[in-house]
Amino acid sequence: SVVKSFARPPRVCVIAHTHRPYLSLDFANGESIFVDAGAWTEGRSDFVVITNREIAVCRYKRAAWPMPKPSLSSAS
Repeated sequence: SVVKSFARPPRVCVIAHTHRPYLSLDFANGESIFVDAGAWTEGRSDFVVITNREIAVCRYKRAAWPMPKPSLSSAS
């Protein structure tokens, strides 16, 4: 848990789908918050929740979903 107070409301920049969840409270000389919400990857899902008082990058660990095997038969 990280807590930081701002003198005025910060700007929030949200990026997603880079597969690298990240949170920076010192973005743009400490006046903005940078959030990388990550993405759906094998075995986990990352997402961001933003309210008027809090920001959280959440990680949901799940079982990896097996990819279907390609069919080698021809449809002719």
